[in-house]
Amino acid sequence: MKKWKKIRTIESHDYDGYYRVEKDKVITPGGKPGRYSVIQGASFSIIMPIDSAGNIWMVRQHRYPIDKISLEFPAGDMDGENPILAAKRELEEETSLISKDWFETGYFYTQIGVSSAKAYSFVAHNVKKIDNPRKDPMDKDVFKIEKYSISQIKKMITNNEITDGPTISAFVLALFQGELNRYEKSNRKKD
Repeated sequence: MKKWKKIRTIESHDYDGYYRVEKDKVITPGGKPGRYSVIQGASFSIIMPIDSAGNIWMVRQHRYPIDKISLEFPAGDMDGENPILAAKRELEEETSLISKDWFETGYFYTQIGVSSAKAYSFVAHNVKKIDNPRKDPMDKDVFKIEKYSISQIKKMITNNEITDGPTISAFVLALFQGELNRYEKSNRKKD
C-alpha cells in the first residue's frame, strides 16, 4: 500500500494553543502533487466513571461548534501530564468524583482523516463524590452532572441522544474490554 508523502508545510496557524492547522504540500499515494490540511490536535483523556451501584456518571454541556447540548463522559487535555494523571484531574474538576480503581481501556484517534488528536480512554470504578474538589475556574457553570445505567446509555447511543464520538468510542472500548460485565446484572434489575 502506498502512503502520502509530505513535502513541506506551506502554512501553519495556531488557535489558542489547543489546535494548529497545517496546510502541507504532499505527493498523493497515486504519485500526484497535492495539498492536505491537518489539524494537529491536543491529546486528551476521557473517563467513564462508574459508581459501586453500576451508575455511569456523565456531563451535560453546551457545545459551541454545533450549538447543541451534548451528553458526554468527562474529558480534557493532558496539560503536559501523562494520560492517567490527566484523567484523575479532569474527573475531579468536572464531576467532583474520585476513584482508586482505574483501568485503561485503550486509545483512539478522534478524526483520523483530518486530525492527529489522540484520546486515552479510562474506566474509573467505584467513584465517590468528594467535598472541596479541585476545580478549574473555566468550568464554573459549564457542566450538569447526571448518572445513567448501562442499558440507558446503550439506548441513548442507539437513538442518537448521545452523539459525541469520543464518548461512544470510550463506551465501546469499555464494553469490549469487559469492564462493564460486573455491573450488567445489577443494572438489568433497575431498568
